[in-house]
Amino acid sequence: MIYKTSRNFTLPERKPRYFILFTLFLTVIFASIAWADKNLPARQGLINDFAGIISPSIKEKMNLLALEVLDKTGATLTVVIFKDIGGANIDEFTNKLYEKWGVGKKGEDRGVMILLALKERRLRIEIGYGLEGIIPDGLAGQIRDKAMVPYLKKGEYGLGLLNGLYATASIIARDKGIKLTGLPSTQKRVSSKRGSSSYGIIPFVFLLFVFLFLFRSRRIGIGTFFLLMLLGGGRGGFGGSSSFGGFGGGFGGFGGGMSGGGGASGGF
Repeated sequence: MIYKTSRNFTLPERKPRYFILFTLFLTVIFASIAWADKNLPARQGLINDFAGIISPSIKEKMNLLALEVLDKTGATLTVVIFKDIGGANIDEFTNKLYEKWGVGKKGEDRGVMILLALKERRLRIEIGYGLEGIIPDGLAGQIRDKAMVPYLKKGEYGLGLLNGLYATASIIARDKGIKLTGLPSTQKRVSSKRGSSSYGIIPFVFLLFVFLFLFRSRRIGIGTFFLLMLLGGGRGGFGGSSSFGGFGGGFGGFGGGMSGGGGASGGF
């Protein structure tokens, strides 16, 4: 009985197999991490197109919007495009790059990194600690799926990234109670056509006729006429300001911000 039980005991023979599989698993993980650490580039700015696929016009729109968000809300929006990330896990890769660049001000951690890996066809939206309250994982997933992926599937990478930036910026601006001039607004354009283009121009035309009448009757001089015209135009559709502000913080936006891995990722 003792010898029979001894011959049926097979656990020692299975240990090497599990050990080999576990070793291979750790090797793949560490190789991926090592590749990511080795190939993390230095930042170029708020918009980092390392793949060279974004048109200058779209890149300018993205940069101006990111600068406006930084200036008015203190939040850093950065976009990064790679041809490939060497097959690395995009969540780990983005988190490490976010940490290396220090997206956002240290201690406030108000930053967002949108990273696109073309070869892997993967997209990641990384949210800093300071913005997780207004952009939770579920909302980040909606931005990815509804605002970006439809464009990315068609190869319209610039539009997809710009649209994702629009969606993210609008959430941050709404939380701060501010308006961003860099955001497109269909509602605003419709309102302008119905208001400024029709009703809004009536007072201007009326004032123009009054000024002309007074001028022709010599009740006001030419200098006063033009002064009144300038003052009148400065409040309506002629003198409205669309300035982005002074961007007093300069380039900034990277002061040691941290992310705990919040956000959303997926393929397209």
